[in-house]
Amino acid sequence: MIVRIAALLVVSLAVVAPARAASYTVDPVHTSAVFRIKHFNTAFFYGRFDKISGSLEWDDANPDGGKFDIAIAADSIHTGNEMREKHLKGPDFFDVGQHPTIRFVSTSVKKNDDAGSYTLEGNLTLHGQTKPVTATLTMTGTGKGRAGEDLIGFEATFTIKRSEFGMNYMLNGLSDDVQLMVGIEAKKQ
Repeated sequence: MIVRIAALLVVSLAVVAPARAASYTVDPVHTSAVFRIKHFNTAFFYGRFDKISGSLEWDDANPDGGKFDIAIAADSIHTGNEMREKHLKGPDFFDVGQHPTIRFVSTSVKKNDDAGSYTLEGNLTLHGQTKPVTATLTMTGTGKGRAGEDLIGFEATFTIKRSEFGMNYMLNGLSDDVQLMVGIEAKKQ
Protein backbone atom coordinates (compact mmCIF):
# COMPACT_ATOMS: atom_id res chain seq x y z
CA MET A 1 0.00 0.00 0.00
CA ILE A 2 2.80 2.44 0.88
CA VAL A 3 4.51 1.65 -2.45
CA ARG A 4 1.30 2.44 -4.36
CA ILE A 5 0.84 5.75 -2.50
CA ALA A 6 4.48 6.68 -3.15
CA ALA A 7 4.04 5.82 -6.85
CA LEU A 8 0.87 7.95 -7.05
CA LEU A 9 2.68 10.82 -5.34
CA VAL A 10 5.57 10.63 -7.84
CA VAL A 11 3.15 10.54 -10.78
CA SER A 12 1.16 13.46 -9.33
CA LEU A 13 4.29 15.54 -8.83
CA ALA A 14 5.42 14.81 -12.39
CA VAL A 15 2.07 16.02 -13.73
CA VAL A 16 2.03 19.32 -11.79
CA ALA A 17 5.75 20.06 -11.87
CA PRO A 18 6.41 22.90 -14.28
CA ALA A 19 8.52 22.14 -17.32
CA ARG A 20 12.06 23.43 -17.10
CA ALA A 21 13.73 25.26 -19.90
CA ALA A 22 16.49 23.29 -21.57
CA SER A 23 19.99 24.76 -21.55
CA TYR A 24 21.92 25.02 -24.81
CA THR A 25 25.46 26.00 -25.76
CA VAL A 26 26.00 28.00 -28.94
CA ASP A 27 27.86 26.06 -31.64
CA PRO A 28 30.54 28.54 -32.81
CA VAL A 29 31.08 26.63 -36.07
CA HIS A 30 27.44 26.80 -37.16
CA THR A 31 26.50 30.23 -35.82
CA SER A 32 26.82 33.37 -37.94
CA ALA A 33 26.68 37.12 -37.33
CA VAL A 34 26.32 39.32 -40.40
CA PHE A 35 25.86 43.08 -40.63
CA ARG A 36 24.96 45.50 -43.37
CA ILE A 37 25.52 49.23 -43.66
CA LYS A 38 24.83 51.65 -46.49
CA HIS A 39 27.82 53.28 -48.21
CA PHE A 40 27.32 56.87 -49.46
CA ASN A 41 23.56 56.29 -49.54
CA THR A 42 24.09 54.08 -52.58
CA ALA A 43 24.51 50.40 -51.84
CA PHE A 44 24.50 48.11 -48.85
CA PHE A 45 27.81 46.65 -47.81
CA TYR A 46 27.94 43.39 -45.83
CA GLY A 47 30.44 42.06 -43.30
CA ARG A 48 30.54 39.35 -40.69
CA PHE A 49 32.03 38.32 -37.37
CA ASP A 50 33.67 34.91 -37.24
CA LYS A 51 33.94 34.18 -33.49
CA ILE A 52 30.64 33.79 -31.64
CA SER A 53 29.91 32.02 -28.36
CA GLY A 54 27.16 31.92 -25.79
CA SER A 55 24.29 30.05 -24.25
CA LEU A 56 20.54 30.02 -24.25
CA GLU A 57 17.62 28.51 -22.39
CA TRP A 58 14.45 27.49 -24.21
CA ASP A 59 11.18 25.74 -23.45
CA ASP A 60 8.70 25.42 -26.33
CA ALA A 61 5.83 25.33 -23.83
CA ASN A 62 7.00 28.59 -22.22
CA PRO A 63 8.96 30.68 -24.75
CA ASP A 64 8.43 33.78 -22.60
CA GLY A 65 10.98 32.26 -20.22
CA GLY A 66 13.63 32.03 -22.93
CA LYS A 67 17.07 33.51 -22.27
CA PHE A 68 19.89 34.38 -24.65
CA ASP A 69 23.47 35.38 -23.83
CA ILE A 70 25.55 35.82 -26.98
CA ALA A 71 29.15 37.11 -27.19
CA ILE A 72 31.01 38.12 -30.35
CA ALA A 73 34.75 38.74 -30.54
CA ALA A 74 34.95 42.22 -32.09
CA ASP A 75 38.36 41.52 -33.62
CA SER A 76 36.87 38.64 -35.63
CA ILE A 77 35.30 41.11 -38.06
CA HIS A 78 35.69 40.03 -41.67
CA THR A 79 34.90 42.22 -44.68
CA GLY A 80 37.09 40.78 -47.42
CA ASN A 81 39.50 43.72 -47.26
CA GLU A 82 42.44 43.68 -44.84
CA MET A 83 42.92 47.47 -44.78
CA ARG A 84 39.23 48.07 -44.05
CA GLU A 85 39.26 45.45 -41.30
CA LYS A 86 42.28 47.11 -39.66
CA HIS A 87 40.44 50.45 -39.72
CA LEU A 88 37.24 48.90 -38.33
CA LYS A 89 39.20 47.32 -35.47
CA GLY A 90 40.71 50.71 -34.57
CA PRO A 91 39.41 53.61 -32.46
CA ASP A 92 37.23 55.10 -35.24
CA PHE A 93 34.91 52.10 -35.03
CA PHE A 94 35.11 49.02 -32.76
CA ASP A 95 38.33 49.89 -30.88
CA VAL A 96 38.90 46.20 -30.19
CA GLY A 97 41.88 46.87 -27.90
CA GLN A 98 39.56 48.67 -25.47
CA HIS A 99 36.31 46.83 -26.24
CA PRO A 100 37.08 43.24 -27.29
CA THR A 101 33.57 41.82 -26.86
CA ILE A 102 30.17 42.62 -28.31
CA ARG A 103 27.54 41.06 -26.06
CA PHE A 104 23.78 40.65 -26.10
CA VAL A 105 21.89 39.54 -22.98
CA SER A 106 18.13 39.12 -23.30
CA THR A 107 15.64 40.62 -20.89
CA SER A 108 12.43 39.21 -22.39
CA VAL A 109 10.97 37.02 -25.11
CA LYS A 110 7.38 37.46 -26.28
CA LYS A 111 5.58 35.21 -28.75
CA ASN A 112 4.19 37.00 -31.82
CA ASP A 113 1.06 35.98 -33.74
CA ASP A 114 3.16 34.36 -36.49
CA ALA A 115 4.14 30.76 -35.78
CA GLY A 116 7.75 30.57 -34.68
CA SER A 117 8.13 34.37 -34.45
CA TYR A 118 9.04 36.22 -31.24
CA THR A 119 10.02 39.68 -30.07
CA LEU A 120 13.36 39.48 -28.29
CA GLU A 121 14.40 42.36 -26.06
CA GLY A 122 17.72 42.75 -24.34
CA ASN A 123 20.82 44.79 -23.73
CA LEU A 124 23.53 45.11 -26.35
CA THR A 125 27.01 46.09 -25.23
CA LEU A 126 29.01 47.51 -28.11
CA HIS A 127 32.02 49.82 -28.09
CA GLY A 128 31.85 49.95 -24.28
CA GLN A 129 28.26 51.17 -24.14
CA THR A 130 25.17 49.16 -23.21
CA LYS A 131 21.80 50.03 -24.76
CA PRO A 132 18.43 48.24 -24.98
CA VAL A 133 17.59 46.72 -28.36
CA THR A 134 14.62 44.86 -29.78
CA ALA A 135 15.04 42.04 -32.28
CA THR A 136 12.74 39.87 -34.31
CA LEU A 137 13.50 36.29 -33.32
CA THR A 138 12.54 33.36 -35.50
CA MET A 139 12.87 29.73 -34.48
CA THR A 140 14.44 28.18 -37.57
CA GLY A 141 14.32 24.56 -36.49
CA THR A 142 15.21 21.68 -34.24
CA GLY A 143 17.06 18.51 -35.07
CA LYS A 144 19.67 15.95 -34.17
CA GLY A 145 23.42 16.35 -34.63
CA ARG A 146 25.82 13.69 -35.89
CA ALA A 147 26.12 12.16 -32.43
CA GLY A 148 22.35 12.27 -31.85
CA GLU A 149 22.51 15.41 -29.69
CA ASP A 150 19.51 17.77 -29.63
CA LEU A 151 20.00 20.96 -31.66
CA ILE A 152 17.94 24.12 -31.88
CA GLY A 153 18.19 27.06 -34.28
CA PHE A 154 17.14 30.71 -34.23
CA GLU A 155 17.66 33.82 -36.30
CA ALA A 156 17.60 37.27 -34.75
CA THR A 157 17.47 40.46 -36.81
CA PHE A 158 17.65 44.00 -35.51
CA THR A 159 18.82 47.48 -36.43
CA ILE A 160 20.94 49.80 -34.31
CA LYS A 161 22.09 53.38 -34.69
CA ARG A 162 25.86 53.17 -34.41
CA SER A 163 26.06 56.77 -33.16
CA GLU A 164 24.14 55.69 -30.03
CA PHE A 165 27.12 53.46 -29.24
CA GLY A 166 29.68 56.21 -29.79
CA MET A 167 30.63 55.13 -33.31
CA ASN A 168 30.35 58.49 -35.08
CA TYR A 169 33.11 58.20 -37.65
CA MET A 170 32.04 59.16 -41.19
CA LEU A 171 28.32 59.48 -40.52
CA ASN A 172 28.11 61.51 -43.74
CA GLY A 173 29.32 58.53 -45.81
CA LEU A 174 28.27 55.44 -43.88
CA SER A 175 24.70 55.15 -42.64
CA ASP A 176 23.98 55.51 -38.97
CA ASP A 177 21.61 52.53 -39.21
CA VAL A 178 23.30 49.15 -39.16
CA GLN A 179 21.27 45.97 -39.55
CA LEU A 180 22.50 42.83 -37.80
CA MET A 181 21.45 39.27 -38.53
CA VAL A 182 22.51 36.48 -36.19
CA GLY A 183 21.87 32.85 -37.05
CA ILE A 184 22.27 30.63 -33.97
CA GLU A 185 22.67 26.88 -33.78
CA ALA A 186 22.94 25.52 -30.25
CA LYS A 187 23.43 22.10 -28.67
CA LYS A 188 21.36 20.91 -25.70
CA GLN A 189 23.34 20.35 -22.49
